[in-house]
Amino acid sequence: MKFFIILLISLSPVLYADDSLAPQTIKKVSTGWANEGVYIELSQTNNADGCQASRVKFDAAHPFLKEILSIALSAFHAKSNVQIRVSGCTGIDFNGIAIEISE
Repeated sequence: MKFFIILLISLSPVLYADDSLAPQTIKKVSTGWANEGVYIELSQTNNADGCQASRVKFDAAHPFLKEILSIALSAFHAKSNVQIRVSGCTGIDFNGIAIEISE
């Protein structure tokens, strides 16, 4: 039993690892048709966390969705780079968890 618990603990960072995408500009900000969240399309296709995509989805239930949308729109209009933290993917979209504007 101890071996199983130790194995589970040692694998958990690998199974639930987050990753940061490279800083890049935003091509498009949109909402879904069914109020599922906010989509941010980036200027480059990214390979991270086992996924390959250029679009990031922030779920409608995300506690900081309004702040994320505000940062994304500011960066879009200023043509600033953003760095987005993701946690895996669903379908063709990264699951976004955080965003920051960078130089």
